[in-house]
Amino acid sequence: MLKSKKSRYVALSTAGVVLAGAAAGAAYAVVDNVKAPHTQAAATVRANGVVQNAKNIKSARRINPGEYCVTFSDTNLRVSRSILQATANMSNRILDVTWGNDYGCGSAQNVVKVVATNHNGVKADSWFTVSVH
Repeated sequence: MLKSKKSRYVALSTAGVVLAGAAAGAAYAVVDNVKAPHTQAAATVRANGVVQNAKNIKSARRINPGEYCVTFSDTNLRVSRSILQATANMSNRILDVTWGNDYGCGSAQNVVKVVATNHNGVKADSWFTVSVH
């Protein structure tokens, strides 16, 4: 229990900043926790845009329902000249991976946009795995 009003104010302010960041689709720092010797980069991303497992991932974020931006750590990685693989980790989801445009993710050469839709073609949140070979 927080004893002083100042302590309660600081704690509530900090909680508000954290919640505001999550609601705004903030990108969070990612720690490499996967050994994949034949993969340049890979990530398992939760439906809320938080990375669960990663190798050479700078950030991931959910920008809209069913839309995610994944930024790879290597700024020299050209996704347009790589083999990309994306797999939905939820049933009844179809993924589309694009790059090189500015549909909410920018046009950097090391960024991809992942769009998940349901069987009716409506954008829907989904866990997914994306990798670069």
